[in-house]
Amino acid sequence: MKKLLLSAIVILGFSAASFAQNTSTAPANASGTILTPLKIVKVQDIAFGNIVANASSTGSVVIAPSGGVIYNTVMAFGGTGAAGTVQPATFTVSGNVANSYVVSFPSASITVTNTATGAVAPLTMTVGSFLNNATGVIPLGGSETFAVGATLSIAANQPAGLYQSNTPFSVRVDYN
Repeated sequence: MKKLLLSAIVILGFSAASFAQNTSTAPANASGTILTPLKIVKVQDIAFGNIVANASSTGSVVIAPSGGVIYNTVMAFGGTGAAGTVQPATFTVSGNVANSYVVSFPSASITVTNTATGAVAPLTMTVGSFLNNATGVIPLGGSETFAVGATLSIAANQPAGLYQSNTPFSVRVDYN
């Protein structure tokens, strides 16, 4: 019986020692890349041109990022000069070459207000449904210019006058 007890103690002693030997380590490195901060600069404002509102129904003027204009139940005159300027807003974004970015619009819409004195209601219109044609990748050279289009919503018999935003719409860029 003594031999059996001694054998058990010896075996347990070796197995406890073998558990203590069962550890290992491995090295790992750390790294990080500091990116050039994204920067956005407005090049030009959006302009919907001269518009004749429909007397009996609401309508809208849509300017695509490509500069194309779509009219809906309003008469509008494009081009420049007496007809007014029709153009999308344009922005230049710069940052780390080949990194992707995303464009967003913190506001869903903005209000433009009639600046004519003595005009009758409604004195405001809404600009919303912003769209852009950004590629989403900073190209060689480190910058890209992209355009932003939007929809101008017009009330029936909208009063004549120049409508301008008191607060500009914001365009935000973030690395993806």
